Amino acid sequence: MTSTHLNDSVFHSANIKNIETLASLTAKYARSLIGVNEEPRSFELSTATTSRCPLSSDQELEQLRAEVDYIDTQLNQHLQYMEILRQALESVRQSRLQHANRRKVIVERLEGIMETRTAKLPGLPGEILSKICEEYTHIKKMHGEKDPKPTSCELCDIICTGQHVPLKVQVGAMSPQSFRDSILQNRKAPLDVFTSSAFSTSESRHSGSRTLRTLENALEFGDRWRTLSIEEDNMDAVDFVLRHCWSILPRIRILDISGKFVDESMERNHLPSFISWASHIPRLRVAKVPLGYIASSKWLFQHLTSLCLGLPDKSDKPDDLVDCLQSLAGLRRLTLRASGKFHLESYRTETIASMPSLEELELMFDELDTDILTCMLRSFSCQNVRKYIAHFITLFEYHSASTRGETQGETQEEPSGDFAVNLWSFLDEKFPALEVLTLGNHIVTRHRGHALYSTSRDSTSWEADFLAILAKPVDAGGRWLLSRLSSLTIPVGVYECLLFDPILRLVAARTQHENISNVQSVTMYDLSGSDLVEATLDSLRFHIPNLHIERSYTRRAEGFLFA
Repeated sequence: MTSTHLNDSVFHSANIKNIETLASLTAKYARSLIGVNEEPRSFELSTATTSRCPLSSDQELEQLRAEVDYIDTQLNQHLQYMEILRQALESVRQSRLQHANRRKVIVERLEGIMETRTAKLPGLPGEILSKICEEYTHIKKMHGEKDPKPTSCELCDIICTGQHVPLKVQVGAMSPQSFRDSILQNRKAPLDVFTSSAFSTSESRHSGSRTLRTLENALEFGDRWRTLSIEEDNMDAVDFVLRHCWSILPRIRILDISGKFVDESMERNHLPSFISWASHIPRLRVAKVPLGYIASSKWLFQHLTSLCLGLPDKSDKPDDLVDCLQSLAGLRRLTLRASGKFHLESYRTETIASMPSLEELELMFDELDTDILTCMLRSFSCQNVRKYIAHFITLFEYHSASTRGETQGETQEEPSGDFAVNLWSFLDEKFPALEVLTLGNHIVTRHRGHALYSTSRDSTSWEADFLAILAKPVDAGGRWLLSRLSSLTIPVGVYECLLFDPILRLVAARTQHENISNVQSVTMYDLSGSDLVEATLDSLRFHIPNLHIERSYTRRAEGFLFA
């Protein structure tokens, strides 16, 4: 094909649907530049003889030599093509690098201008603005901020809207006097109150202790409380804080209860129960609490929109979890968190909670297997879930161990393809509206004898299998799993290169079919920074415009939804 013919095919831009055609045209054009318009047809080497025209030894020798000459010519031409394309690619990469560097310089200048720009600020005298900045810097320093310099956006919030940055009250680390001083400096700021082992000892709970006096001083400003975060070492300490703060619990918006006690929260016969206030509609919208606290005071949590629920190792009442979820009609985000000692039989029930408002779900179990997964997901109906976070490392480890017969000392291997298909088919059935999927990286430390060891992925086989399943119809009828999937987050780890091609095939395959959604966004985390990886990422960025890279490996103790 000549350059004239190439000009007849006009493409306004390259995209995932025409890239193969453009690549073919480019190869043909490169051949035309060195005088080869059409690649010669390869003649077949034929040593077959017929009764009418047998080949003599000389004729066969001549044909073999001609074939070698032809192959040498082809190899030389292909070497020329490759060098032409290599140098062209290097030229494009250099040009792209120059544009990228120029963009970085411009963005830095732009951010510098926007940081100091005051055009949107009210026309206040300079000395007043200076005083505001000075006071605000002092406030941020008291909060322990690394960069106390106020931005223009923060000044606009204060001056134009009257909003204030919350004051962090660290009970136990702050004396009553320092709290008073902070309150005087921040007369309208909302309060975020934290206890971190502040009441875990009996001495700190004695009347008149400095820690208790700080808490009681803060309670005088209960109408300004926004967050109460309790992190203690035992339930007695948590109960103590809650009973002292019961009058402000209906007023706060965020409640966070955590600590070493969480797994045993249902083993006590008496949990704090707070009487409903007829004159106050609870404002609580976000909570990270053990199941027992909701079961004993449902009225306080009735308007929650986000919940991270800690499940005890064993439940005295199998219906407690379902009853709790059923009472939260407006819940949109839910994380279920459980330890490795989880006793599944104590949670089995025929009752199903209806949760039509739930949009985001995460199951974060230290020892997840198929029984736990199916039991939990069958406990509630949530057909409108759009986002699911799957922590499946231990689940596939258990399956791999069982198929190898490790518990019986056997060494047989069984294919895991059917298991993976059945698993994702189950999730497809449970979440027909699923659009966003995150593959989590939750890894726990387990006990083996008297030593500790951490689970780790020695391969990325299950992630690769998952990507392959979603890259093609699952049956002869043309049915695709997770047909509405548009966003994927996946860990890649040290075996990152093994997942690049499966991700690319997944995105390309789903783009070619109009009856399913395109994967428009992919986030890859735990990624290295080698040159090979960077070169591959350039290809991925072309096929996935919304490609996001997170190089750090972050362990999220409370899951992704509440990180």
